Amino acid sequence: VQLFADRRTPRTAVQWIRQAGYMVEPTLVEALFTRRAPPGPTHRSAPPANQETLKQLELLPTPQLFGVDKQMQEIGELLERPGSPWVIAVYGLGGIGKTSLAVAAARQIAMSSRFQRVAWVSVKQSEFVASGSLKPDAPALDADTLTDNLLSQLDDSLSLARASQEKQNILASLLKQAPHLVIVDNLETLADYEALLPRLSRWANPSKFLLTSRHRLYHYSDVYGLNLNELDRS
Repeated sequence: VQLFADRRTPRTAVQWIRQAGYMVEPTLVEALFTRRAPPGPTHRSAPPANQETLKQLELLPTPQLFGVDKQMQEIGELLERPGSPWVIAVYGLGGIGKTSLAVAAARQIAMSSRFQRVAWVSVKQSEFVASGSLKPDAPALDADTLTDNLLSQLDDSLSLARASQEKQNILASLLKQAPHLVIVDNLETLADYEALLPRLSRWANPSKFLLTSRHRLYHYSDVYGLNLNELDRS
């Protein structure tokens, strides 16, 4: 946060800290920004949306990718397409590179003017059963948390001190008025799918959603599935 304070907002910084699994008082983060505030005019024009998106993506991992040129091209074409599919899911084993592929796709699409803004949400499971598998009873990301997360990224001037339904209406309006790309990473349980997909379907068009998951659910016909398989020996 200190390193990038001159190119961030306190709200964005707090969101990143929480996504990383830490809790921090917003006033402590604001103090970092106050100390690092550069001298100069108090008013400045906002950067283009795609430039702001690139800044938001800078702190995500940047591994070098191998053997996924075909998948990158396919995702790029699907996202650039003005029509359906509106929801695209990348499936694959844990650790095979789904998140890295999604990050690369997000950076690539942010260089164009296709979407007004790109938002990134990571669904992290923290509860394990004795066998070591994820506990699938409840979704890891509820509607209110998702709504607050997306609003803080898509409109950082908006106050979140509002009723839940009002915030959901505002978010739906944002996603319907202009095309945005929302990436939901690590949808790992059936509960996550069942909780989020109906809502994402209502928010889609012209906005699009890119999901990553270990599990492919064939009965969701409105989700375009892309398998990320193991590399061949060569």
